[in-house]
Amino acid sequence: MMHFTRETMTVFAILTTFACTPDRKFAFRELAELCNGPSGKIIKSILLLLRHGLLQREPDGRVALAINPAGVTLGTILRLTQTDLFQGDKHRSHADENVLTLAVEAAAENFLRMADQFTLKDLSADDPSKTCDAA
Repeated sequence: MMHFTRETMTVFAILTTFACTPDRKFAFRELAELCNGPSGKIIKSILLLLRHGLLQREPDGRVALAINPAGVTLGTILRLTQTDLFQGDKHRSHADENVLTLAVEAAAENFLRMADQFTLKDLSADDPSKTCDAA
């Protein structure tokens, strides 16, 4: 079974919060409370998202969504947060490749292709009357 890192889950929680309310701006503290995570992990994830242009910092210090939730795939997020899982070992020699390693790499690539079919908008509620819960 594939497991996501804490960072991946934190990033999904932050971005889902924004996808549910794309015009809203949040203070770091607010996001830590809404995402029910340790503030240090939330801040680290916010900084990652700022660095990659998914969030933008406002003059008042709060952060806002910098992208259209429909324009960012889940695969894009996984490539940012699970780099070791989806890049394979580029320095491995041909002799080190075995059937199991190749199968795991193929499964990861297929999973990533599927994740590219879904966007952040897909994680938010389609019906505005429904509650949009963070991941």
